[in-house]
Amino acid sequence: MPRTPVVSTKPASMLDVAKRASVSVATVCRVLNGTSSSAKVDQRVRRAVKELDYRHVGRSRSRKGQPASQMPSIAVMVWGNYEFYPDVGMGRILRGALPILEQSGYQAVVWPAKNWDEVIADYKKRRISGAIFWNAVPLEKNVAERLAAELGEFRAVWVLTRLDAAELPWDQVLPDDDRVGVLAAGYLLRHGHRRVGYVNCENSNQEYNDRAVGFTRTIVGSGGHVSSIIDGPEGGLLDQSLYRERWQKIVSRFIAMSPRPTALFVPNDYHAMMLYQELVRCGIVPNRDVTLVSANNDSHYLDILPQRIATVDVRYEVIGHLAAEWLVRRLGGTQTLPRIVSLVDPVLVAKE
Repeated sequence: MPRTPVVSTKPASMLDVAKRASVSVATVCRVLNGTSSSAKVDQRVRRAVKELDYRHVGRSRSRKGQPASQMPSIAVMVWGNYEFYPDVGMGRILRGALPILEQSGYQAVVWPAKNWDEVIADYKKRRISGAIFWNAVPLEKNVAERLAAELGEFRAVWVLTRLDAAELPWDQVLPDDDRVGVLAAGYLLRHGHRRVGYVNCENSNQEYNDRAVGFTRTIVGSGGHVSSIIDGPEGGLLDQSLYRERWQKIVSRFIAMSPRPTALFVPNDYHAMMLYQELVRCGIVPNRDVTLVSANNDSHYLDILPQRIATVDVRYEVIGHLAAEWLVRRLGGTQTLPRIVSLVDPVLVAKE
């Protein structure tokens, strides 16, 4: 039986297509730009496009009657140097940003960049003048200087890890990671926990370190005690195959502590999922034997758990929305303010 046509008071967006086709917005973008690798997915997306009467500005098409050679600058999402784990936050950034870019007349091209050499090369060979950079790997000073020199004329917004981008010329719209730690600590304090632990297997991640600072300051300032249980590399990325091994070591250290912390803060929901599973394997029941609180509000991982845990939502959709708004303003020449750094307030999501 044919589906009933969708009637809408406003033009469909790429996000609407993604929801109808049950895929991510990045997948929709790849299909419409001719880079899909799955015939079934391609068919599903194109069916949704037809049903919703979605109007896509393709790479070879013009806008407002202009020939392709005179098309306005394309706003681009670059997933730079981010290979930690299957990341949900990137999709939420896109959900917030893509509708704003589309409504402003820009085509959004999404692609993962393995390193910054690739980013620079792509910018030079493509007709690109705007980007939203997503990066979680600490930038060395010489890399930051090179990016500023090679890409300084481009309009861009940085959306992760404020210390990494301190010497870059671009705007920043970021999660308030210190506040994430404060909210996690406040949740545990309100539930009577005074001896707590901070656990982490990626000590080089600045985002997590900022969360640890806010968490520790709040607990200690309220007369509590924080034990840091960290087992990870001091620099660079942790190979995904080593995650399980790292969490086994962390849980072993936790079990050996006397007295043990009554609660643990892990600064990422993906890691919280792995911690939860390892605790259960060792006979420790989360929410009964030890309270857990994490961050990001990634239901993709939290829904796997037998019981939900409290988390702090960093509001990635809001970050993407604001980043796209600032990028559009810069591209349109309507904002002449100095470089801006805007922090988005997180919110606590208590367990159900």
